[in-house]
Amino acid sequence: MKFPVIALLALVSMMLLTGAGYAQITINIPKIPKIKNVPVPTPTPARDVEDEPTQPTAQPSNTRADQDETPSKPAGDPNSCKGDAFFDIHNEDIDITKKEAAEYHPGLRDYYVQDFNDRQNIYLKAALSKSKRQDWMGEWKDEKMKRCIGTVLDELAVIAKKTLPSYSGPNYAFHNLAEERLMLTEISDISEGKVLRSGIKEASWLIDKDSFNFPTARFKHGLVYVRYPNVDDGFCRVIYVNIIQDYAGGGTYAATYARFIKSEFAGCPAK
Repeated sequence: MKFPVIALLALVSMMLLTGAGYAQITINIPKIPKIKNVPVPTPTPARDVEDEPTQPTAQPSNTRADQDETPSKPAGDPNSCKGDAFFDIHNEDIDITKKEAAEYHPGLRDYYVQDFNDRQNIYLKAALSKSKRQDWMGEWKDEKMKRCIGTVLDELAVIAKKTLPSYSGPNYAFHNLAEERLMLTEISDISEGKVLRSGIKEASWLIDKDSFNFPTARFKHGLVYVRYPNVDDGFCRVIYVNIIQDYAGGGTYAATYARFIKSEFAGCPAK
């Protein structure tokens, strides 16, 4: 039977005080370990990815990390128009014209250079004719742009003067005297020129139809090759004029008329 701790301590005290014939008894009281105050670790809050420090960007050897100003780029040619949208668009088409003019030789194709707008190549015309260049560029306010476009047009002129003399338009071999005379009525300045050749491409009519496949007209492609002695460029002209008959219903067509299509520069035959 175990004694309560208080009763046991009282008995020991009486024995020590009286010393009455009792043998000394050593009693080992078990030690109760003390509870240490262990600090509870504070949980570290989760860190968002955006809070992560960014790695410093390596600085070029010729700059300082704390530099406040960005060095400016060296200035380009003040006379150049490259990078200007207006110039770049026209210059791209002029480059195409240069390439086609440089590669042209008789038999390569039925045209000298391609058209870009209004059924013409204004760049070739403005390159070779001072009056055509004035008509196109005369009202431009930007003098620098005039110089830039003028420079590339001059380059085109050098190329065209080498190959254009060999171009006289496609050979339209069919003839109809009445229709060819009608074609001349659509050329407003024909009285100022000399007709060198005329012809019609097709022997029979081509049929033009609407979206429902019903005929609307029939037509032929015509061509007039003309020399103009008073032009400022020294070149002849190939003028395209179509012969047309509108559909009149019941399988019949109305009277024939002509329609001007376009005029392009061409070489002139030796006189």
